[in-house]
Amino acid sequence: TIIQFFEKEAKMFIQFWQRFKNQRSFKNHKYLEKLIQIFEFLVKKRLACKIWYSNAPQENILRLFQCIRILMRDTVFMKASKEYGVATLVVNKLTFYSEIHLAGDQEDVYNTDILKELLTICQKLSAEGT
Repeated sequence: TIIQFFEKEAKMFIQFWQRFKNQRSFKNHKYLEKLIQIFEFLVKKRLACKIWYSNAPQENILRLFQCIRILMRDTVFMKASKEYGVATLVVNKLTFYSEIHLAGDQEDVYNTDILKELLTICQKLSAEGT
């Protein structure tokens, strides 16, 4: 079922986050090519995918942004983010979640954490001149 799919996906996001949360550089990582494929998938098939985005639980969306942020610590993924149009996608999501926050819709417990992740990604993109 779709619920099981999203639960399994959430576990994978969490495993990725736990494995790489302290990693700052990936350019010499033995699985760099796989990580590039993962980044491309996260951007094209999750971040930019309206169908996934409109059906995914907010926890998965938060985890998605955490994984993207972790990878974007490295210049390899900063360069790839330009190619994939990450800045535009992230700014659009930031606008969306900011409007929810400003409207006072506090039902979503993940909204503040999602905003923090998005702001951190935007800050990184801005510092790199993307």
